[in-house]
Amino acid sequence: MKKLSLKEWAAVAEIVGTAGVIVSLLFVANSINRNTELVQSAHSTLMYELSSTAVDEQIEDGDYAIFSAKRSYGLEFQDKNEAKTLYSLTRYLTHWELLVVRHEDGLVDDDVYLEWSDYYGYMIVRDMNIEWWHAVKAEYSQSLAEKVDAAYAEK
Repeated sequence: MKKLSLKEWAAVAEIVGTAGVIVSLLFVANSINRNTELVQSAHSTLMYELSSTAVDEQIEDGDYAIFSAKRSYGLEFQDKNEAKTLYSLTRYLTHWELLVVRHEDGLVDDDVYLEWSDYYGYMIVRDMNIEWWHAVKAEYSQSLAEKVDAAYAEK
């Protein structure tokens, strides 16, 4: 076996050093990507909370809830509580949609996702009649719409 000269050792060290730099850069890129996902998740949570607060304030007034249900979804309500119920259920749908998006982005574990998804599906099918679902369906992603439709099909 031949002994390596100083030049050859330097070449080997350069290759090893280059590999180390590449691995470090991949690690940094992965960390930046993960951080971006977390920032996007936090942003969507903030936007939901702001929207949720606005909706809460608006639907406390049953007359506004009736007006808004007709304007937004074309649904006619005589009972203020029914209109308020519709808006409560749309909040469940929004929660479910956030769960679906976070699961698709890898931010929610499969087990947690399945448990919550089953819960939301049960609540929507139990409390939201199919007419209401068809009226609000266009507000939600195709992915969520398929899940809700599947929940109704299982009913």
